[in-house]
Amino acid sequence: MRNDDVDPSPVTWMRHLRPDADVDATACGEELLVECRQTFGEHSEGVVAWAVGCTRSSIERAFEEFTGQPPTSEALLAVRREPEMAVIRCLLYVATHDVRYLGASNEIRSVIRHYVHHPLPEGMLIQGVHLYHRMVVSELLRAVDAILTAPDEKGRAMRELSDRAFHYWNVLATEVSEAYGEARREWSRSRDAEREAWVKSVFLGSADIDVATQKLGYRFRLTHTGIVVWSPRMAIDSAALADLTAKLLRAAGAIDILVLPDGHGRVVAWAAANGPLALEDIDRELPPTICLAFGTPGRGVDGFRTTHREAQAAMHISSLARASVGGSGATGYGDVELAYLLACDARLAHTFVRRELGPLCDSDDRTTALRQTLAQYLACDGSVARAARALHVARNTVGNRMNRIKELLGAERLAERRLEIECALRVMDAVGVLDPEKAAEPSEFSAERHPSQHGTDGRFDVARSPTAVMR
Repeated sequence: MRNDDVDPSPVTWMRHLRPDADVDATACGEELLVECRQTFGEHSEGVVAWAVGCTRSSIERAFEEFTGQPPTSEALLAVRREPEMAVIRCLLYVATHDVRYLGASNEIRSVIRHYVHHPLPEGMLIQGVHLYHRMVVSELLRAVDAILTAPDEKGRAMRELSDRAFHYWNVLATEVSEAYGEARREWSRSRDAEREAWVKSVFLGSADIDVATQKLGYRFRLTHTGIVVWSPRMAIDSAALADLTAKLLRAAGAIDILVLPDGHGRVVAWAAANGPLALEDIDRELPPTICLAFGTPGRGVDGFRTTHREAQAAMHISSLARASVGGSGATGYGDVELAYLLACDARLAHTFVRRELGPLCDSDDRTTALRQTLAQYLACDGSVARAARALHVARNTVGNRMNRIKELLGAERLAERRLEIECALRVMDAVGVLDPEKAAEPSEFSAERHPSQHGTDGRFDVARSPTAVMR
């Protein structure tokens, strides 16, 4: 937007900032929004919307640079608040030159403290801050070029912007690095760090199991169920989540419970019992903002390891389902094992489902009924009568639907590729039609990390992460 009458002072030309497209409402707190209104007046809503759009683009670029993949919708929700605050504080500093906006806010320091039990690859925090610096300044310079017209005023505004923004992001990078180092040192002396080290040694096979049992208060020779509990939108911190997890597992019949924080808004846990836990009704006990995934029961140390990996896999499928069809609640590995094995590569799984089901991938009610009928028909070995009973519909209804399905897929193809079609139906039932732009590709569990840190679905270098060996 060009305007010959725009004052070149930052606070004036910045009032003309507007996003290029519609954006979500900001995740920032009211206090910062009040300061925006005081600085930018009636234009503050547009300025904040610009910051939200710029932050989203920066997050997407950061994920691409650090992981080679776009972020999932869940990851965007999980990480957007603090970067948005940093970008808005940058705008306020550039506009006012007020030193109150310099440095890491209390909210950013709080998040750093939650993440310290996963050591980040060297320099990644600083690289991230510098990436935001590049993205934000690039977009602001583009805005100056569009808003101001006089060459001398434009040049002066660009120099002032560059100087102030460089100082803002340089101070932020220094304070973030110092805060992370301090929090990391504090955490390394904590009880959680000691417990995590013992669990790691159990996974590596280097621990004396009797000593580990004594240190952790958890009996490794019982039957274990691995659990992951998380808050997709970070609605609850790890300490409160650990308390909730222990309460749920005790109600399900756990004798021993072991819970470890795994980043902000996520915990991993094991429940030991003399047999399987009563997890059938756990969905009803979960708050709406909480998700849970669990593995199959396994005995002894080998079972302890395997059920944890299964819980991680179930969490992956649960995340895909939320990105695709909005699923939530509890997910058991036994219910999604085939879908997980088939959907490990999101892009290939997307292609597979589309190729096998074709027009049956549509999401309208009629097509959904056709898919359900086909799945039941195949499960009943082609018996129309049995499928009708299972679906509680008339035989003619099943017959008519199957005729339509054969028209869409081809009767001969339906017979020749029955196994592939059944598998594609299983994947769709679990996670919908995978969107390869939203669904992160899993890699080896030994390299996993949390999505809200620095990967689309969370994978750490095993050599760097104290808990990565558990995955």
